[in-house]
Amino acid sequence: MKILLTDGDALHCLAIARLLGRKGFDLTIGSQRRFPSVAFASKYCNRKVIYPDPGKHPDRFRNFLFNYLGKNKHDVLLPLRSTVVPVISDNREALSKLAAFVLPEKKSLDIALSKTETFKTASGCGLTMPATCYPESMSDVEEFATSCDFPVVSKTSFGAGSRGVYYHHDRNGLISYCKNYLSGPDVATNPLILQEFIIGPGCGFFGLFDHGQLKTYFMHRRIREYPITGGPSVLAESFYNETLKTESLKLMGYLNWHGIAMVEFKYSPRKGKFVLMEINPKFWGSSDLSIHSGIEFAHNWIQLARGEEIPEFKGYTVGKRFRWLVPGDLMYLLANFGLSSSWYASFFDKRISTDMKAWDIKPFFVELILVAGYFYLYGPNIRYPFGRIPLTKDIDIPMDKPPWE
Repeated sequence: MKILLTDGDALHCLAIARLLGRKGFDLTIGSQRRFPSVAFASKYCNRKVIYPDPGKHPDRFRNFLFNYLGKNKHDVLLPLRSTVVPVISDNREALSKLAAFVLPEKKSLDIALSKTETFKTASGCGLTMPATCYPESMSDVEEFATSCDFPVVSKTSFGAGSRGVYYHHDRNGLISYCKNYLSGPDVATNPLILQEFIIGPGCGFFGLFDHGQLKTYFMHRRIREYPITGGPSVLAESFYNETLKTESLKLMGYLNWHGIAMVEFKYSPRKGKFVLMEINPKFWGSSDLSIHSGIEFAHNWIQLARGEEIPEFKGYTVGKRFRWLVPGDLMYLLANFGLSSSWYASFFDKRISTDMKAWDIKPFFVELILVAGYFYLYGPNIRYPFGRIPLTKDIDIPMDKPPWE
């Protein structure tokens, strides 16, 4: 079976390529850049293809899909990033004649892709959220700045990972930033959101749904992340929590979700609750951990796309850990000036696996080059690329016992 797998420059593309490659799938891996695309270096990459950047040139990317799939027969089109998914969604009827894929209804997908619509929908479902403002004018900002506790997080409605996220510690800084943004060119297409900063560990519920019916699921908690102020996992652990599952299913059930999704939370010890952060309507960066814990989401997704029987869900192994050593966890260490006892101890933790595999070693050398990319992006701001946060967040606290236990 031939699979066209997008986003070869993403680390989770490598994880999924290794999973599917070991199962004997014939993989074509696409990317918007030839280098550094880590999945291109995998021994399971049978063909490489470069396409236009879906985020910057969605029309050109759409044309690429039609031309490439029209000339090169593939059974399945497996999209990974949030820039790729909307293009496929907007052309789903025509593309479905060329390759199989799974996507939720457009209305549900549009809600999940917009943080603004996600929070408004989640509020109606009764989920706990940060105190939130959707400013349309400076009077909205000034009112929020008067009533909220600092620090405040500003984020854009459309954005992945830590992109578009900034931290503000006082009223003057928040007012200045919002004045610039609300008078700028991006506000019409990418609205601003202001929220209270939630101190607590990140965690997520991951699910595969068949028209609202949960078929397979998984949960993880973040132990370390980079940027240290909040970002993708660099060390995470599989766990189970009934409350997290219940809260996630409230939202995804309302959306009658079809396909894959991650519902991301932070646990606030002060509130004593899981607090919603966002929905990721796509495969997630920490896919290695779910595979390491016994859940093969990508394979099940392909089965759903092709109308095949998905095996009965039998659970996953709790307590497994996965570490993305390079570039993420190395950047975590550098952000802490090399002073992290738990970072060094991780080399002796038998629960931890990494994506550095002797049987597929070439991608690791590409990952080393990504460290230079971080220095290029953040320069001297390696420690706080998006602004400072409360000092308690910087302390290297052992996370063996989660705060909800």
